Amino acid sequence: MNSKLIGASLLMGAALTSATSALAAHHEAPVVATRSFVETFTCDYREGKSMADLQPVIDRWNGWMDGRPVNGYSAYTLVPGFHSDTNAFDIGWLGATQDATTWGVIQDDWVANGGDIGLAFYEVIECNSHTSFTVINTKPPVDFDAWTQGPTRFADCTMADGMRVEEAVDLLKQWGAYQGGLGMKGGNWMFFPHYGENPEASYDFKLVSTDASYAEMGKRVDQFWADGGGNDKARELAFGRISCDTPRLYSTTRHRLAPAN
Repeated sequence: MNSKLIGASLLMGAALTSATSALAAHHEAPVVATRSFVETFTCDYREGKSMADLQPVIDRWNGWMDGRPVNGYSAYTLVPGFHSDTNAFDIGWLGATQDATTWGVIQDDWVANGGDIGLAFYEVIECNSHTSFTVINTKPPVDFDAWTQGPTRFADCTMADGMRVEEAVDLLKQWGAYQGGLGMKGGNWMFFPHYGENPEASYDFKLVSTDASYAEMGKRVDQFWADGGGNDKARELAFGRISCDTPRLYSTTRHRLAPAN
């Protein structure tokens, strides 16, 4: 199955000082705080397998994570909803940590001690992409810890030549404040590609938005296309500065929320 990397993660914040070389080649590296580290997999079920086979493996992994010395890892699965064939895969995995150092410690532990559970995953799914992202939150979601399922949208975005990352972040924070002022509860994030991205990818970041329900998402859509609504505001803020392609939509389920520090 032809699969395209989706970036993702709906998450938290912390300082991350590294930046991607691909981004730095065209724009200055991010220096904005509240960043997290995210890894994504896109996968297909092996013949005869389904979520009924995958869920017990996830539950086993979750129990294993609970007992690890460092376990600050949140995990989600994503199932394609609105998409094209070029974005098709059966299921995606999205994992997030507060920073890249935490991810590295957890990864070392997984490589050394997680082999049996890794084999159990391998028997159910085959993954054809593994990518990481630096993530900046531009609109915190309301009551995010209580969310367990909901729709998530991903769009690939490009900044105008010479535009600094700080400018793009500030612009999207203004957009988030505008949505928040209208009572929108969902969150927005910018995902800057890190390791594993397709070298032919031409976007600068993925704009990711999530809601606690499809009804909440519908409110955002209606408001965006209303006369004098979000479409006009988006053009006011970003016209000629940031351009994004058609978003894809995925049904997202949380399987693990990183314990509070």
